[in-house]
Order: sequence, then C-alpha cells, then structure tokens
Amino acid sequence: MQPLLKLLRWEEDILSFIESGLQVCRSDAQGILDAQSSLLRQAWKDHKTPRQTADLIIQLSTQEDTHHD
Repeated sequence: MQPLLKLLRWEEDILSFIESGLQVCRSDAQGILDAQSSLLRQAWKDHKTPRQTADLIIQLSTQEDTHHD
C-alpha cells in the first residue's frame, strides 16, 4: 500500500475508535483528532496502532473535560 493511503487508512481507523469510544459523531471525532495533531504525527512516527493512538487521544480529551468542570 502506498504510504499516503496507509496514513489515511490509519487516521480513518483512529476516527472510528474515537467515535465509538466517546460516542460522538464523525465531525466531533474529526475535531478531537485535529486538536491533537502533534500527538497524531508523533504516534505515526512511533508506529502506534490506530487503537493505541485513539486510546491516548480519548484519555487526553476526557482529562481535559474533567479539568474544566
């Protein structure tokens, strides 16, 4: 698979995990993912799986929500 297609598939899988993990719509999941762009780049460089990356993003996003309560 070409590198760009592999990256797009990887991001698509992360979005699916965020959607189901946080029970949010696709556009919200995309916004959450976009807010973590540096983490996303590092995870790609570190060869993290989509599940590992999504779990980390979910963990960070729920911690951020807790701090604003």
